[in-house]
Amino acid sequence: MAQHNKTDFRSPLGIPIILSGNFGELRTNHFHTGLDIKTNGSINYRIYAVDSGYVSRIKVSHWGYGKAIYVDHPNGYTSVYAHLDHFPKKIEQILRKKQYDKQTEQIDFTLNKDEILVSKGEVIAYSGNTGGSSGPHLHFEIRETVTEFPVNPQLFGIKVKDHTPPIIRSLKLYTLNSISKQEIKEKRVQLIKTKENYVTQSNLPIKVNGSLGFGLSVIDKYDLAHNKCGIYSIKVWLDDKLIFFQKMDVLDFSYNKQINIHKDYTAFHELKESVHKLYIHPENELPIYDRSLGDGVISLNDTIIHKIKIEAKDAAGNKALLNFEIMNELLIDKEIGYKKNKIPKSNKLSIDEENYTLFIDSNTFYNDYAIEHSMSNNELNITPSNLPAKNKFILAMKLNSNLYEDTSKFLIAFQDKNGKIKNRKGIYEDGWIKTKLNHLGNFTLMIDSIAPEIKAKKVNKLMTENQSLKFTIKDNLSGVEDYKVTINDKWVFSSYNYKNSVLTIPLDSYANLKKGEQKCVIEASDERMNKQILSYTFKYN
Repeated sequence: MAQHNKTDFRSPLGIPIILSGNFGELRTNHFHTGLDIKTNGSINYRIYAVDSGYVSRIKVSHWGYGKAIYVDHPNGYTSVYAHLDHFPKKIEQILRKKQYDKQTEQIDFTLNKDEILVSKGEVIAYSGNTGGSSGPHLHFEIRETVTEFPVNPQLFGIKVKDHTPPIIRSLKLYTLNSISKQEIKEKRVQLIKTKENYVTQSNLPIKVNGSLGFGLSVIDKYDLAHNKCGIYSIKVWLDDKLIFFQKMDVLDFSYNKQINIHKDYTAFHELKESVHKLYIHPENELPIYDRSLGDGVISLNDTIIHKIKIEAKDAAGNKALLNFEIMNELLIDKEIGYKKNKIPKSNKLSIDEENYTLFIDSNTFYNDYAIEHSMSNNELNITPSNLPAKNKFILAMKLNSNLYEDTSKFLIAFQDKNGKIKNRKGIYEDGWIKTKLNHLGNFTLMIDSIAPEIKAKKVNKLMTENQSLKFTIKDNLSGVEDYKVTINDKWVFSSYNYKNSVLTIPLDSYANLKKGEQKCVIEASDERMNKQILSYTFKYN
């Protein structure tokens, strides 16, 4: 592994670094693996190579990182720049050639060491708002080149103004099953902030029994932004002995989904609250803990008062301290048992009802679980909706083919808590529509037989070089899945933005159009393969 102190990275931007998100921040189904750097709400800021090296990979996607570039450096690290708008000519022309060769906008390819060399401080891209970005910014990462493990960029001297200590919001206590570390019950403890640190509101010893784990609701802020960011490290002491230590230095993409057993999953999804569980689940393989200290679970075997100290620290060294006391309410030497309706997570579960079947394989969930299910007015409700899944499971819903003959147009739809309908796809098999899911909730069968709608947005009958044709493509249910643009029967590059449903067709040198009448044909299909075609003629001058 390369050493952080042997690097000399510069900032990827020419403006002050102000963060909207940091490394290790709790997100839906993953830890954030980089820094989200603000670009003043605008796009097209110059992005600089943080050190010399070569472009090793370029990826363009409608989701995730959007348009992204990867630069390998001789010091053993790779810098990653995402949500970009476009590239300088020497990079853009290679990208466009690949896209024309493959006849696709979305592409992911690697490059040899001698194809695109870059110098430290060279402009390699322009900031944007592509992919899963919710606003213009630069997502910046540093990874170990060999392992591809993302490393906290703030360890490399990337300067962010920060004199603001973390904010501890509340403490949670979880009574645990001592074998599975599964919560039997939980208790929230309100805190107050004194001049020196945080304490419990009552300032009395908290009475506990059985095996115990803590959870800390904590956020961090930087000096120049109001955004709620993630915490760098947390330590827990029991009677001055360090028993738990987590630190956001390095992450591993292969274990990143295990955030769902690190954080309080219910608090995050129902309250949007970032609670770190300060104990380690048996199936938790995340590399963020000092495992030599144990798993952080406390089991008291006496009736005396014990001191607890919790320290939350940001990457700049600012600290917040919480001090309180605990004691046994009752001395219990027997293990707390499972509730009778719990199904061991190692068991398979097959539910066969008249109109639906549910098959859950062994180890689908992290903990033992209890599934409830009912169907009313063709709507299937499976609870609890906040149960984190480790692997996908199978749902099949019986199809009444008398409703519609074309079985390929049926899909399983999910309705979220805000009432929004989301396509969960599905394939037809012997009278059933079957799909794989990674969550519970409300599901129903729906028919999508309506093709996407294509409308002109910004087009003229007379177009010149470097202008763009713009159309909107919208779909009412299953979502735009594929599209193709030809001009005079020749494939041309186009870019579709799922955020605003706009298809842009740049009439640049890569399109290689001859002057005169042009026939542009746009084909768009949704996920259920309903196709729409729109033809448009214009003159190119």
